[in-house]
Amino acid sequence: MEQFENITIQNFGTRNPNSNQMYFNNLKEEEKKDYLSLYITYSNLLYKFLLEQLNLKKYDDMIINADNHFQPVNVNDMDIYQYLSIKYLKYIYIRNNLYIERLSNEEMEYLKLKNKNHDLELDNDTRNFISNTYLKVISEQIDSKVVNISYGPDNLRFYKPNNALIIAIRFDDYYKEVGETSEEWEAKYNDKLLELDMIKACLNSNLKKSGIKSEVIIYNDFSVIPLKH
Repeated sequence: MEQFENITIQNFGTRNPNSNQMYFNNLKEEEKKDYLSLYITYSNLLYKFLLEQLNLKKYDDMIINADNHFQPVNVNDMDIYQYLSIKYLKYIYIRNNLYIERLSNEEMEYLKLKNKNHDLELDNDTRNFISNTYLKVISEQIDSKVVNISYGPDNLRFYKPNNALIIAIRFDDYYKEVGETSEEWEAKYNDKLLELDMIKACLNSNLKKSGIKSEVIIYNDFSVIPLKH
């Protein structure tokens, strides 16, 4: 048994894109709370599955152990997506929405049972459950048409295929050491971006080998919507 994070209805309103806004808003108050509880359960199981399949912790550790110091984002400044990753990773997180309402009745009953029992164990049944469902759950559209949509601001670098797994990277890029001048910060910042680009390239190479359609995006303060507290 493991403790679950909590996200509120207000927190959930910060997602972007929010393709199921009408569906969620039409739920009754208790139904919304139940939905979010199931959402968090699925998110935890998805993280465990992807950590196993894609070895994401390896690349998170590369940032932790980098030559440059990458300050983690304060939890109060995280968006909803990074917040859901804090049990597992410091800098890397899944940027997709999870449309759990697309699960079949049988799949939903399985998720409800896991949620009821506070069971986050990634056993073979759970592994198969996530493997068989996550593509339809993370896609922004489930018809056959693949289009690029924005997973952030209206800027070309955030436009990615609507059926891709979006891997985000974010650190506190405006963090300054005590006594550090603006010139010193800028020089370090440029070094950080170069080192992060190399880590991103390694991650991209690993993702291609996995066969999972995925994209990596680096975010900063100006490309996220922080949680509402």
